[in-house]
Amino acid sequence: MNIRYFLILLMFLGFTFLTQEESIAQTSNCNVAREITQKGIELIVDQPKKGLEALFKARNNCRTDVAVGYNLALALYRAGRLEEAKDLWQNLHKSHPNDYKTMANLAWLQFELGYDERAHILAFDGLIKFPDSVAMAHTKLYALLRMGRYLEAYDWLSATKLKTPRIKEWKDMAASFVSESLWQQFLSGENMIALKKSINFLVVEYPEEQIFSRTKDQLVISEVDPDAERPYPVFLPHQVWPKYGNIDNRNDEIDTRINTFPSLHKWRKREDAFAVIIGITAYKRLSPRYFGARDARNMHTLVTRRGDFIDDMKQVKLRIDREATLHNVTHDLNWLITKGKTHPNAKLFIYFAGLGFSWKGGEDALLVPFDTLRPEISPKTTISIKKLKEDLAQLPNKEIAVVVDACFGDDGVCGLNDNISATQIGSSFFSGNATWAVSALSGVAKAHPSGRQGAFTYYLINGFLGDADGYQAGRVIGEKDGWVSVSEAFHYSRIQQEKHEIESDSFLSSVNKIRLTRIGGEK
Repeated sequence: MNIRYFLILLMFLGFTFLTQEESIAQTSNCNVAREITQKGIELIVDQPKKGLEALFKARNNCRTDVAVGYNLALALYRAGRLEEAKDLWQNLHKSHPNDYKTMANLAWLQFELGYDERAHILAFDGLIKFPDSVAMAHTKLYALLRMGRYLEAYDWLSATKLKTPRIKEWKDMAASFVSESLWQQFLSGENMIALKKSINFLVVEYPEEQIFSRTKDQLVISEVDPDAERPYPVFLPHQVWPKYGNIDNRNDEIDTRINTFPSLHKWRKREDAFAVIIGITAYKRLSPRYFGARDARNMHTLVTRRGDFIDDMKQVKLRIDREATLHNVTHDLNWLITKGKTHPNAKLFIYFAGLGFSWKGGEDALLVPFDTLRPEISPKTTISIKKLKEDLAQLPNKEIAVVVDACFGDDGVCGLNDNISATQIGSSFFSGNATWAVSALSGVAKAHPSGRQGAFTYYLINGFLGDADGYQAGRVIGEKDGWVSVSEAFHYSRIQQEKHEIESDSFLSSVNKIRLTRIGGEK
C-alpha cells in the first residue's frame, strides 16, 4: 500500500469546512477565501496548476483560517513541493496545535523527509492528544524502526491501549526485528555478555512472546554448534529503508518489469538452447545467501520470456533452495554437458546464485549446494568450478555462458572461506571456452536491498531487459541491434554498480556476442 497517499489523500477528500472547531474570524476576506479554496479543491485534480493558484490566492486573502492553509499545504504536497508543505503545516500547527489533520500530516511528512526524531516526537505528542489515532501510531512506529529502536517500538506496542487490528501485525514485526538484531550481534561476535543479558531480559519480561524464547534456544544451540540451523535472515529497517520518501515503494523491484515484456513466440525460440539455473537463499546448515532464490527465479523468467530458451524442464532446469542439493545440481550439470555433446551448435547457459568457497587459497573455487555441511566442504561435496571448466572445455559448442552471483574471498553473505586468503583466484582461473561473468573474485558481492536482489544480478537483469543494448567495455555505447549479449549486460551491471557507489569486484572472462535476450519483436 502507498502509505503516503493513504494518510494524506484520505484526509483531503474527507475535508469539510463546516466541521472546523477553531474560532475563525468572520471577516469578509476570510469568507471569500473559503469560497476560493472550495473552488481550488474542485480544480486541483483535473487542472492542478489553476487549482494551486486559487489556493494561493485564498491564503493571501486570509492567513488566519486553518482550513485555507491546510488545503494549500496539501496541494503543495501533491505537487511534490514537500518542504513548502512542511513549512506551512508547521506554521499552522504552531497557531492551531489542536488541529488533528494538520498535526497528523505534519508528523508523517517529517518522516517522509527523513526527520525521523522530529516525526517520532510529534507523533508521540499527537498520541497524547489523540490516543485513538492510527495515523499517529503508524508514524511513531515507522520512525522508531528506521532509527533502529526496535525494542523501544516493541515495548510501546506492548503497552499501548490503541484499538486497531494492525497492533498485532506491528508488534510481530517489531519482535522479529528485535530477534534479528540479536542474531546480527551474535554473528558479529561482539558484546556477547550484553547479548546474553538482553535475551534473558526479554524472555523474563515478555514470557508470552514465543519468538524471544525460540531465539534464546537457537542462540544457545548455535553457540555450541556453529553449523546449527539458523532462522532465515531479514534486513533491518535502519540498514535498508530509504532515508527519504515512501518506504513502501516497490518500484525498484524488477519482477513487474520482467512480466510486462511478453514472451517471445515459441517458433522464435531454439530447440537447442539449454540452461541450468540455481538459486539458494536458505541453506540447510549454513548461513543464508540474501536473495539467491529470488535472483534465480527472476533469471529463469527472463531467459524463458525474452530469451530463446523454451520454458520446459526438458530445456531449462530450475533448482531453488531445497531442490538445489548436490545430487540434483550435479545431475543437471551432467545433463547439460550431455546436451552440449549431442547438440554441437547448442546454446548453453548456467546461472548460480548462492554461497561460494575458496579451496586451498585459490586452487579451486566451489559453488555450495543446499545440503553441504561446513566441515565437509571440499570439491567432492560441492560444485567444483575447476571440474566444471574441464567438462565444458570438452564441448564443441561456441555459445557457452556461465553467470555466478557469489563470492570466494570473504566470510559473509556471499561466500565462505577457510581462513586462507582467496585473492589468488584471478582472471586466469576462469579461462577456457566458456564465458564467465562473476559477481566478485576476492571481494564481496553486495545486495540491492530495495530491489530485493543481488546487486550484480539486479543490474544484469535490467541490462538484459534492454538497458544494456550496445554497452561495451570502457563505458562505450556501440550499435544497438535489439539483442543483449552476456558481455553487454555485464558491462552495464558493472557501470551501474559503480554509479550507485556499490563496491564491485565483478569479473568477465572474455568478450562475447552470446545473445541472451531480445528486446524487440513481440509487443
